[in-house]
Amino acid sequence: DYYDYLRSIDTSNALGPGGLIQQGLVKPTRVLTLGLVLLGLGALFGLIVASAGGAVLYLFGLIGVLCAYFYSAPPRALSSLGLGEPIAFLIFGPLITMGAYAIQAGHIATSVFVYSVPLGLMATAIIHINNMRDIEGDLHAGKHTIASLIGITWSRIWLLVLLLCAYAVLILLAIPHHGPHLLLIALWTFPLLVIIITGILRTDNPASLHMTMGQTLKLETYFTLLVMVALIILALLPALPHLPAHILPF
Repeated sequence: DYYDYLRSIDTSNALGPGGLIQQGLVKPTRVLTLGLVLLGLGALFGLIVASAGGAVLYLFGLIGVLCAYFYSAPPRALSSLGLGEPIAFLIFGPLITMGAYAIQAGHIATSVFVYSVPLGLMATAIIHINNMRDIEGDLHAGKHTIASLIGITWSRIWLLVLLLCAYAVLILLAIPHHGPHLLLIALWTFPLLVIIITGILRTDNPASLHMTMGQTLKLETYFTLLVMVALIILALLPALPHLPAHILPF
């Protein structure tokens, strides 16, 4: 918010994030100070947690901190160079998923990358809708995003690709023989996906796109929770026969 304020981004966007600086409710330097304190605390806790995952996890954390700061910070904000979506995919997909696995298992497993792809694509879709909503304001402020570079029509197509590929990867993971078929419970979110796609194809109004972004946030949340539930159940099923009988009286 602080760096966007300096660069006059989202100053006239009532639907955008923040706005506290623009309204004079919070001093810009206070926003910057608080942001840096929170980022520093996150990095500190990350160092402690990363000690369980080895040297690679420290690299993951460093990449995350740098991307978090330079996403909007000068001299050239990454989000203004058309890199917002790739960063969202990297951070909210492979880095977090593989990092969480490494902390628990003590090593990196490349197979976990495949599970991270749908989550990264969902996060990327949210950033892309946000940029679709802000196309006009971003162009005026000199901020270059994928949405502003390819226009609203191709942005719609790219969004459909991101969302449908997330489901495609999940299905390809689940359907092979002896595969984790229970992952398919994430398809319960499909009706919400249809609503989102319908909304995207029917409008380019910022208010409507803002509403669709909220629905996409819900989609990502439900999708991720269902994948987590499926993986937890799949992990517990082999252990059920070995549990004491009084715990499973049925």
